[in-house]
Amino acid sequence: MDGDLDAVVTSFGGADLVFRNDGDGHLRDTGQRLGHADGAELGLADLDGDDDVDLFICNYSEQANSVWFNDGQGNFDDSGQRLGAAKSHAVAFSDVDADGDPDAYVVNVDASDSLWINDGSGIFSETTPFGHELTSGSIGVADLNGDGRDDFFIVNGFRGNCQPGQILLTSSGHEEPFDARWTQLSYGADVALADLDSDGDIDAVVANVGDHASRVWLNRDIEEPHERSWPVRFEDSGQKLGSASSMACELGDLDGDGDLDAVVANAESDPNRIWWNDGSGRFHEHGQSLGTSSLHDLAVADLDNDEDLDVFLACKDGPNTVWLNDGSGQFSMMEQLIGDSDSAQIALADFDADGDLDAWVGNLNPHHDRVWVNDGTGVFTDSGQKLGTDRDWAINTGDVDDDGDIDVLVGTAIGHPNSLWLNDGKGQFTRSDELLSEDTGSNGFAVGDLNGDGAMDLFETYYSGSDRVWLNDGTGRFTETGQGLPSLKSKRARLADLDGDGDLDVVVSGERDHPNYAMLNDGSGRFMDHAAFFGNNDSNGLALGDLDSDGDLDVFVANSHGQPNRVWLNQLVESPASSRDAAESSMSAAHLLATGEYDR
Repeated sequence: MDGDLDAVVTSFGGADLVFRNDGDGHLRDTGQRLGHADGAELGLADLDGDDDVDLFICNYSEQANSVWFNDGQGNFDDSGQRLGAAKSHAVAFSDVDADGDPDAYVVNVDASDSLWINDGSGIFSETTPFGHELTSGSIGVADLNGDGRDDFFIVNGFRGNCQPGQILLTSSGHEEPFDARWTQLSYGADVALADLDSDGDIDAVVANVGDHASRVWLNRDIEEPHERSWPVRFEDSGQKLGSASSMACELGDLDGDGDLDAVVANAESDPNRIWWNDGSGRFHEHGQSLGTSSLHDLAVADLDNDEDLDVFLACKDGPNTVWLNDGSGQFSMMEQLIGDSDSAQIALADFDADGDLDAWVGNLNPHHDRVWVNDGTGVFTDSGQKLGTDRDWAINTGDVDDDGDIDVLVGTAIGHPNSLWLNDGKGQFTRSDELLSEDTGSNGFAVGDLNGDGAMDLFETYYSGSDRVWLNDGTGRFTETGQGLPSLKSKRARLADLDGDGDLDVVVSGERDHPNYAMLNDGSGRFMDHAAFFGNNDSNGLALGDLDSDGDLDVFVANSHGQPNRVWLNQLVESPASSRDAAESSMSAAHLLATGEYDR
């Protein structure tokens, strides 16, 4: 009750842990050990009506779920209740019986879901939620029919269950707690509820399993919310969201209508796609593809100096290509062939200071990296430089040594040192003797002034260790800050001001089963001890931009292994300072909306 956010962590095969926040975002183990089971999910709510937050622990084992009461100081006492023993994996709270306290709907694996009614003091008794046996995949809670009471939206399909979804409307004046109806939803693994079409009611995004595409379901009902009655009718929006393997994405206003569109690079000969933004962060397929070459990377920029955005593609199995925009978003491929094959990364910058964008192309070993010089019309010529032979994972650019030209940082595969290449001002590069992380290679670099001293610093991502921050002394010499950032098999990093306080924050993409995360910079190049995690779909590419025209930066994430791409909207609170004081990132779960998943 000290005004900051603390943490409870579930353990698999051990006791759950309680960590207390000191007010500066530093979490310390309180020494409490809550039970000894396979904790799957925590439910947090004031269960006993004493105005503090208690715990409902779901155990994914033969051991029963448990309730722990908070004494108001963050110390938890076992209530002694043992609620079911059916491998529970999720809990959602709602005042089902309208008596002013939270009841608990528990999602089980090996038995039907269960509803536990609270007597107001945190003591629960089981009741049957409806007359069907149902083992659910996930549950969402929201007022679906506009009567002011929370309802449940259930998706099924956990461990191969093929039942359709179900909607449970909280009953009023009936013996049964819910008025239940089956939906026509295909079976799914997860659900997110929000007003997706701005019509004032709650819609649903369902992540499906097996060979079923994920879908957006729109809530269609009568116009006056207070007059709504059953049925709540969800319609398939027609969006079938993703089945390809995307490697990278970039954002830019391709059609000149003032909002940011998306270009997505795909692997395995899937067409490379262009997606139009309607201005609200919702994307529609353009209908034109940029070839079917399997890609590792792409870059979007004005390559021919005609004030629209073109595309440079790094191809896996053939020469790289350049696609020029006619200004309306229609693209034509240039007939030049740039390089041979196995291009992994692209960085565009004016390396030779002639006013147009040149290209550094990082190749997979044993091929050298190459610098391609632009003549100003989008025609590229090999500069003749052969730079390094390591397998490149990441390339980024910036004036690292403060001499007025653009240098290049190259992150390489594990077992190879990363490298810094210094520009002589004319686009000729020499390898610096500065070694960054010679023990392992990097998955990604992001370059920017992290501590406000005018020098270009580095945020470095790792596959097999913690991400790192390197501060530049202004001459191209770097010192690692030792901050203990997440170790999540990170891939790419993007720097941008997420919370509107004038410094550079970071968004990082994660390897499969490891989440993407965002962290806020305190202005000195140190990142907050908490991170906001979102999505865990093996994200290869990140692009940041104001996708919904509300003045803050959103995230377009390109996923692989058949996972749909996602758009995450930044729901920045009005006062950036207050969001920081409350230890909330503008990419936190509370302020981040997944608006849809998009086929590549």
